[in-house]
Formats: sequence, C-alpha cells, structure tokens
Amino acid sequence: MMNIAFVRNDLGYKDEYLSLMEFCLTQVEQRDNLHPIICHNLATSYYRNKMYKEALKYGQLGIEAYKKSRVFNQMHSLYYMS
Repeated sequence: MMNIAFVRNDLGYKDEYLSLMEFCLTQVEQRDNLHPIICHNLATSYYRNKMYKEALKYGQLGIEAYKKSRVFNQMHSLYYMS
C-alpha cells in the first residue's frame, strides 16, 4: 500500500498520498518498525505542503515510537523536522 502511495505522490496526487499513508499508519502497531518510518514520511509531506502543525504532530509521534522501540536509526531526521 505504501508503494501505491509513493507512486500517487510522484504523479502529483498529494491528497491521495496523504490519505493512503495515514491509512497505512492506522494499520501498523506503534511498536512495529514501520510506524516511525511512516510518521517520518507523513511529517515530510505535510512540511512540503506547508502544513506545519500536522508535520510537527507526526514528527513527534515518530519520535515517541522510536523511543518506545529503542531503535534510533532514523530518529535524527525526525528531530531535524521538529
């Protein structure tokens, strides 16, 4: 599903991308490795669309997920976004 969202984003359908990624986020448990990655993708997309409150929301959500899972591979990129 995420791959479909990425293709839709590349084709210029930003709203569809956001709704598909938000759906993917609801289907993944918070302790899953994909959860903070999806949060990062959503935060980046909202940031590019100048929707800063939503970007901050998903950035913080991703940071919390990394803290709970104790896997810090991409946490720096979420701190940079926040």
